[in-house]
Amino acid sequence: MRTVFMGTPQEVIAPLEHILNNIGELDIVAVISQPARRVGRGKKIADPPVAAFSKSKNILTLQPEKASSKEAISELKKLRPDLIITAAYGQILSEDFLSVPSRGTINIHPSLLPKYRGATPIQACLLNGDTMTGVSILFTVLKMDAGNIIVQKSFEIYAAETAGDLMPRMFQASCTLLAEATEHLMDPKFVGEVQADNEVTHCKKIQKEEGFLNFLDTSSSILNKYRGLSPWPGTYGFIDGKRLSFEKMAPLASKHNAPGFLTFDKVEKHLVVGTNEGDIGISMIKPAGKKTIDAASFWNGLRSKDNLRFDTDDTTK
Repeated sequence: MRTVFMGTPQEVIAPLEHILNNIGELDIVAVISQPARRVGRGKKIADPPVAAFSKSKNILTLQPEKASSKEAISELKKLRPDLIITAAYGQILSEDFLSVPSRGTINIHPSLLPKYRGATPIQACLLNGDTMTGVSILFTVLKMDAGNIIVQKSFEIYAAETAGDLMPRMFQASCTLLAEATEHLMDPKFVGEVQADNEVTHCKKIQKEEGFLNFLDTSSSILNKYRGLSPWPGTYGFIDGKRLSFEKMAPLASKHNAPGFLTFDKVEKHLVVGTNEGDIGISMIKPAGKKTIDAASFWNGLRSKDNLRFDTDDTTK
């Protein structure tokens, strides 16, 4: 099948590369990705990872500002695709766009649909403290993530996994599922399994200010937020109005400190912060405007270490 792959971030290079190397039934005739943007402190113009990878493999790479524009659809029709595969592309596709491929458009979605329809399924399962997640490959329809399921597999979430860990693992896991999905798609009568409407849940876009941690909460809710929002937008707190970003934290079995108060463990070399449900150990921290440092360096740099406590209000609001 003549296939167009659509994706943007680093994590979805894995399924694209797997198709190129292992799925002979799919002929990648083009890759569609987002346009080049200014990135980093230097604000240099750079292609998104998928576009850069595609160009390095000498694959025709299209980067329309809007995939569903008349111009972009016209270019797509010239490719005569049988199949379009999307993975974290980042745009809603129109009915005109979806009508172009003869076999259809399918999507790689990192959740056990119909749970967590939407743009942030990886973050949502961690924020909610789930212990299982999965990958669904489904037909794309106008309604977001509502198409019939082609293939699906569940996976355990590891105890210390963050969103930055889980996302690449799930897209890597999608590689073998794509081979199974391709076998189904070779049968023109295959239509997939309808999702159960009564089991649908949605996940919302994440805002930067959601990363504030209030240590009056329970340790489990704090750690869920840290894992779900790492690496972006990250989590943070304040001591005497000075912002600190939390780069690495883990639960502790102890309960030594009152909620919000912190001490330093000289043996384990981490900050010990009390919550309403046990202590949390913070081993890496980033003061505002400075580089990330370990907990010992942060502790040694404090002028006063008596009765230190994290603020209970987000002073940026």
